[in-house]
Amino acid sequence: MSDTVLPKPDDMPKAAEAELSVLSCMLIDQTGEYVCQADSILTRNDFWTPMHGLMFRAIVHCWKEKEGCDPTILRHALKASKMFKEGNGDELIHTLLMREPSPSFVEQHAKIVRDSAIRRKGILELTAKRAELYDTEKDPAGTMSEVMSSCASILDSSTDVDIRAYREIADGVYDSVGQAAERGEAFVGLATGFSGWDYVLRGLKPKTVHILAARPKMGKTTLALTVQTNLAKQKVPVGMFSLEMSAEQLVLRTAAQMTGIPLSRIESGNMQGDEWTEYTNTHALIRDYPIYIDDHAGLSVADILNRARQMKSLHKIELLVVDHIGEVWADERHGRTQAISTVVAGLKLVAKTLDIPVLALCQMSRAIEKRDGDDRRPRISDLRDSGRLEEVAETVTFIWYPQLLDPHRPKDAAIEIELYTAANRQGATGCSRMMFDGSRFRFLDIDKSREDAPTQHKPKADKQEPWYADTD
Repeated sequence: MSDTVLPKPDDMPKAAEAELSVLSCMLIDQTGEYVCQADSILTRNDFWTPMHGLMFRAIVHCWKEKEGCDPTILRHALKASKMFKEGNGDELIHTLLMREPSPSFVEQHAKIVRDSAIRRKGILELTAKRAELYDTEKDPAGTMSEVMSSCASILDSSTDVDIRAYREIADGVYDSVGQAAERGEAFVGLATGFSGWDYVLRGLKPKTVHILAARPKMGKTTLALTVQTNLAKQKVPVGMFSLEMSAEQLVLRTAAQMTGIPLSRIESGNMQGDEWTEYTNTHALIRDYPIYIDDHAGLSVADILNRARQMKSLHKIELLVVDHIGEVWADERHGRTQAISTVVAGLKLVAKTLDIPVLALCQMSRAIEKRDGDDRRPRISDLRDSGRLEEVAETVTFIWYPQLLDPHRPKDAAIEIELYTAANRQGATGCSRMMFDGSRFRFLDIDKSREDAPTQHKPKADKQEPWYADTD
């Protein structure tokens, strides 16, 4: 039997430069983007230098609990952990601040650190099994099976894998149904706040994509704003990517919705008496709504995933709104339809990765305007460059009001509209009615025939271990 000789530490794969590069980028991060990227790839135990692993965990903790990190906040967290024997990590913090970071390469550097960790674990495991392979009394097939199993475990621990048994899934679903019954809710998921639409949708559930489509200037953004405002009133955090409209415009529209004051008067400040009081009171409310907007234009699906991951980590968002699909950047070398298919598949990945529903806005083609009478009712084929929309989406809903196409309709008149859910994987299709007031950017629920739309229920937060506990 051969003695087991462990490799010398100096001979082990390591990536000290990459570790320092990742940490320096995380420390100067102003938005949390680099922290989220590194946190999605690495754990504390992936770092060769123990102090680097502790510093990594501390920075992530500061962002999750304090929504930011700088040298002072970091020193305070390290001091509270009592993990550094002296200096509270001052020397390492100084080293990180003196480096010239490469934020654009933080993901690549994090993968270098992770790959080095995989190699080290593999070397140690194979070295330990080497002696057993020399032992003629041991079954070599059994030993090799153990080797393969150990290597698979190393890869699994370094890869984002979530395989669950049907028993576990079924038990989870059963518990959810029981909890919904106890709360008296008609379904599980987030409610839009519109009773008729909620009855058809049966809730916006995690890991699903919901399409809301209409022709331009027919209220897609306004309806999405109303949904997220209804949720925000109940303290449900919502994230939004507005690739076309600025965040300031969205806030102005929300103010018009809630006050009932025409947007033009709010924008110009041409409000009188009670209107100013109403606007001031509304401002005090909406400024504290848990709504988080990214209004950068030309984002790709990868950009949205990274930024949404940040929203989820920092603000615990429970719904993501994307306005709109056609403005998400995608490679169009193989045609616009293929590009849209890539975007939609990417949004499904966002929903599944972050375990939240995604409400994605989409434009309809002009084909609907060329049809007559009842034939103008929207169809799935009316989705512009639809690609795989109907395959990936949980539901597809159209905003439909023939009166809007009437050139003789008074521009400022409120009109009745229909929300037509043309596709629904988990339930029935159908229509719900609303009133739309375009000058005030308001949708009002007039369909009171459904009385079982639920109130929101926020689950209790899980009990967490201290950040410095070795739970990776």
